[in-house]
Amino acid sequence: MAGANRSKLVRITVRNIGCIGNEGVEIELDNVVCLVGKNNAGKSTILRAYELAKGSAAFDVSRDRCQYAPPDQPSEVLLEVHIPEGIGNVDDKWKTHKDGLLIVKSRWQWIGPSFQKVRTTWDPTGGADGLGTWAEDGKAGGADPVFSSRLPRPLRIGSLDDSEKTEEMLLALALGPLLAGLEKERSNPESDLAKAIASVSQRMDVISGAHEEHFNDIASRVSTGFKGVFPRLDVRLKIGAAPLVPKVADLVKSGSSLKVKDGVAETELGQQGTGARRALFWSMLQVHNELSRDKEVRTDYRKRLEKEISDTEKKLVKAKEAEKAVLTESVNTAKALLEAHDGGAPIPDSPDDPAFPGYLLLIDEPENALHPMAARAAQRHLYELAESPDWQVIMTTHSPHFINPFEDHTTIVRLERAGDAEAAPVAPKTYRSDLIEFEGEDK
Repeated sequence: MAGANRSKLVRITVRNIGCIGNEGVEIELDNVVCLVGKNNAGKSTILRAYELAKGSAAFDVSRDRCQYAPPDQPSEVLLEVHIPEGIGNVDDKWKTHKDGLLIVKSRWQWIGPSFQKVRTTWDPTGGADGLGTWAEDGKAGGADPVFSSRLPRPLRIGSLDDSEKTEEMLLALALGPLLAGLEKERSNPESDLAKAIASVSQRMDVISGAHEEHFNDIASRVSTGFKGVFPRLDVRLKIGAAPLVPKVADLVKSGSSLKVKDGVAETELGQQGTGARRALFWSMLQVHNELSRDKEVRTDYRKRLEKEISDTEKKLVKAKEAEKAVLTESVNTAKALLEAHDGGAPIPDSPDDPAFPGYLLLIDEPENALHPMAARAAQRHLYELAESPDWQVIMTTHSPHFINPFEDHTTIVRLERAGDAEAAPVAPKTYRSDLIEFEGEDK
């Protein structure tokens, strides 16, 4: 059930981007998609294309525009995404029911000479024949940033990311919930943290006041000579500290680091090898997901309680005398639940799983810097990650250790050119484990 309540990428089509030309390449998604093939066949282009559509990367004509693209044809990414009920701002008119999913089809185009990003949405009932067309007026989700926030959230790991970037991302994953909590407490004037910051400001004012008084005593002698030249002018020191608003996030990040313990020895993450850093990064993904998802669920639950209280109080104003007792009890119950929730109480079990965007791990060559035994272990971890209803994984790889054709919900796509010419079209060959029937103990 949770899987149906997460936005998921169902299909991606790419045209005139990177080494993929005007003929386009279409990739159908699964829990795990392995992109294989020779170098420069378009594997990493598929990963970048999703980032370009989502907006986590900006289109760079010199880098992203296919050199063999016809001048009059746009660079284009077309996404078919399952947008579940409960995710706001996406009207049902844009959704098509298919295989138990609610598919919204949108395309992003970059057209010369300006190559500005333009999004359009497929209207399933549009067109003169009512069979569907690209909508000229309106689009799913309205503003692009709003719709983008409904798409699966990409997390890209490049094959050549340096150690500093890896540690920075790891720290962001680990510290995210803490920083959010600290910022919330800092902005609450009644919290202990806010009071402590205010006391620092007050102490600074006391010290500044003493210095100001001392300086002005001395300055009276300077003033005597100064007034001899400008009789109507005087000089004095006025000290006033600007409000102390510390950047809590920067303070915590600058003082934090990840340590790796090997027996009794403890080292910085940067002292570890590339393989160890990448493996640690993957291991933290699911933990981060659980932390951030818990926060989203709690926020959603709080909003529902607040809305329930507000709606019931409005009814209470116009209610008949006989109804007031029931409505008052309902308000009091909701307020008690809200107070308990703010105090950290667990959220009651509900058959209605909240709808949220899923996560999409885009990873280039995960086998880099890994021993074959470690590569097999990493493969198992990535496949286990994709079993979560929150996650999908798209990886490019040259290693057989990361390809498991026997795992359910696995798609393997081989990208290769249809000929030897430089501009030969990319022709994908696809294997889907769910379409294969194994006999006996073959699997």
